Amino acid sequence: MSDESPATPPSKAAHKPPPPVPAPGAPALHRVCIQCNNMFRVPPEYFDAKQCPNCHKG
Repeated sequence: MSDESPATPPSKAAHKPPPPVPAPGAPALHRVCIQCNNMFRVPPEYFDAKQCPNCHKG
């Protein structure tokens, strides 16, 4: 047995910057955070966002 911990693949979500919050009146999509289950808004180009800006910070 070795003292090395098993290698874990890096999370893709951890390296993405948080999606910007759209300006009022701008088109936006409503998403639900996979971590805290709260709803948040993202611009259409970030349709695949999975975490809200608060949870994405860490």
